[in-house]
Amino acid sequence: MQHQKLSAIFGFIAGIAQAAPSPAASATTGFSSKCSNITFNTNWLVANCPNDAGTLVSSGVYLPSYVTNTEGKLELLTFCYAEEYIANYNGHLLSSLERTPTIPSDSSLPVPSNVVLSLRSYANGAACSNSSGGILNFAGPETCWDLTVAVDPIVWTGFQPTSNEGWSISVYNISTCTGTPLVTFDQNSVNECITVGKNGGAYLSLTPLWNYD
Repeated sequence: MQHQKLSAIFGFIAGIAQAAPSPAASATTGFSSKCSNITFNTNWLVANCPNDAGTLVSSGVYLPSYVTNTEGKLELLTFCYAEEYIANYNGHLLSSLERTPTIPSDSSLPVPSNVVLSLRSYANGAACSNSSGGILNFAGPETCWDLTVAVDPIVWTGFQPTSNEGWSISVYNISTCTGTPLVTFDQNSVNECITVGKNGGAYLSLTPLWNYD
C-alpha cells in the first residue's frame, strides 16, 4: 500500500515535470518499488534500499526546497521533484536534478530518527556557563554557516551539543571554512563543553555522517 501511494504521488509529479531527466537518472530511475521504510522527516526523504549485493542500506536525500509533509501527505513546494530525479544507486538514494550522481562510500551510521542538530553557543569566554548566546538548530548540511549576528563581531568561544545523532561539526574563524578547523566534534560529544579558544570561531561546517545526498 505504501509503495502504491508513493508511486501515485511521484507519478503525478512526473506528469507535470518540465525538465528532462539527466542521462544518469534515465539509466536508473525510481526507488519506491525497490526500497522500504520510506519516510519524509524534517526535509529528509529516507529509505532502506538494496545495494548490488541485496543488502539494505539506510540513506537519505535532503530536500529543503522541493517537498513538504502536511499531515503525512507529500506535497510539491518549489520544484517538480519526481522519481526521474531520485533513484537507488547501489543502496544509496541520490538525486540527479542538479548534478550527475556519484555513489559515495557506505557509512556504518543509519539515518537517525532525529536528524536535528542542536548546539548551545557561548560567547566572550563564557564557555558552557549558565549564560549562553542561544540554541542553534540545524536539520541539513551546511558548507560554511556564518555565526556573525552583529556589526561588532561576537567571539564565540564554546559550544555544547545537546542533540546530535550523527553530525560532524567543524568550527572556523575564516569565512570560507577552509584549512585546518579550530576544532571538530561529532555525535560522541553530546552535552560536552567544546572550547574553541580565546580568539573564538564564527563559522560552522556541518556534515551528516550517515549516507546522504
